Amino acid sequence: MLNDTINILSLESYREQIETIELVKEKNHLVYLIKQKRQNIACPTCGFMESHIHSYMRKKIVHSIHNDMSCHLLITYHRYRCKHCKQVYSEPVMLAKRYETISQYTRMNVLDDLRVSTNTFTFIGSKHNISAQTVINLFDEYVEPRRLKLSVVICMDEFYLGKRSKLKYACVLLDFVSGAIIEVFDTRHKHKLIDQLLRIPITERMAVQYVIIDMWDSYRAVIHKCFPNAKIAVDSFHVIWHLNRAMNDIRIRVMNRYKKNSSSLIHNDIYYYMLKKYYFFLVVDYDRLAKEYVIPKLKTTYTKDNLLYYLLSIDKELRAAFELKEIYRDFNKTADQYTTLEDLEDLIQKFRKSSSEEMKKVGKMLHNWQAEILNSFTKVEGKRLSNSKIENKNSQIKTIMKTANGYKDFYRLRNRILFSLNKNTSIKGK
Repeated sequence: MLNDTINILSLESYREQIETIELVKEKNHLVYLIKQKRQNIACPTCGFMESHIHSYMRKKIVHSIHNDMSCHLLITYHRYRCKHCKQVYSEPVMLAKRYETISQYTRMNVLDDLRVSTNTFTFIGSKHNISAQTVINLFDEYVEPRRLKLSVVICMDEFYLGKRSKLKYACVLLDFVSGAIIEVFDTRHKHKLIDQLLRIPITERMAVQYVIIDMWDSYRAVIHKCFPNAKIAVDSFHVIWHLNRAMNDIRIRVMNRYKKNSSSLIHNDIYYYMLKKYYFFLVVDYDRLAKEYVIPKLKTTYTKDNLLYYLLSIDKELRAAFELKEIYRDFNKTADQYTTLEDLEDLIQKFRKSSSEEMKKVGKMLHNWQAEILNSFTKVEGKRLSNSKIENKNSQIKTIMKTANGYKDFYRLRNRILFSLNKNTSIKGK
């Protein structure tokens, strides 16, 4: 019976120290009364081995072995009096160090739960019948992930820290090949970021061949300063984002020409209605659109071909801008690093000659980032360079921050991100 209870409580390594175990069951609470065997311990003062029992003490330890109810171990241990110097001392209590009240089993379960990014400190505390502050203390004590080594291709992006933070954005470095987060910096400010990156050994920084970024000049300056051998690649998603934003600005400008105060469909009110309701036709990939759409105000159904034709027939400038946008989309999907230069230069000229000011600005942007856009067509291990992996990690980081209602301590946030989002992150002492 004793051995069965020891196995249930996962105390196999302490089997030789246990004399008796008795279970006391309350409503939703289990208490195991454990008596330790007498130990032959030298006096810490004089080293004399002979002693007699002075008294008995009890220590309460949280032991989260059962998921459906809380569990405590009430361990009875001995205090001894040395026969030589009369010094009184205690024997070591199994499962926990001197001032600890949580078993090693519970501690490891807490740390395992902290690897799940959606678990909050409060949730883990309630699960293991300890306070949220105790969970935080355990995390701070045992979790301090080191920066990973820089890879040949890295991604750089930022995420929002919140209003309470002095520096609103943090910067993330990610390994493009493995998808692991290399490091999280507390700022994206150019000079401060340069200062932190220059602390990384020069041999690591010189080995970086590509850095993938958004279209932000500060990142470009940082890379030129810190990664002298690296080429910069712009994430194609952000080029398309700027293009869609320009397209949307044109749509709104055209749409507002037909805005009327009347709720009835007279004159050109229908143009305003259609451009406002079906705005996504001008920015979403055609293949992602549904085959048919019901037009409530017209009490009819259009196929996606007919509906797109209708929207583009409203205004010549709108149609020209849309066609130009689609040319770039096709270029982005089909071009490769060996055939892009002439095609991109031709596209830039078309944008600059556009009748829309918005598209002319896009042409200027494409010219300013021409080299970085061309680099984005490079493939590493069969994959085109992009920031898709880091965008996914940023989404998980936002979940960590949202479920915790923000972090005041950035260093704790940094550790939680690396511990939860990177696989096999080590724990102190392991």
